[in-house]
Amino acid sequence: MNLNYEQATSNKHQCRIFAAENKRTMIDEKAKVNLREIANKKLAESGWKQTELAQMLGLTKQGMNNYLKGRANLTYEQVERLLQVFDLIKNE
Repeated sequence: MNLNYEQATSNKHQCRIFAAENKRTMIDEKAKVNLREIANKKLAESGWKQTELAQMLGLTKQGMNNYLKGRANLTYEQVERLLQVFDLIKNE
């Protein structure tokens, strides 16, 4: 397949965009896994029950369990609250 200059340039640009988006997705996924691991560790250290943490985040016990097991994600607000609950960021 022969491409002209415009097609080749366009394909390069599209490949760069795809690579950037893919990298961002990989970073986002890593961050989710790291936060989940931190949440599990902090929960164990605190002695709280999943139900208690779920209530603090506005989740059901099942929703909290699904998050901790990697079957669900938290909203931005829930992530922020989780970080506040475990004193990982300051309350504003």
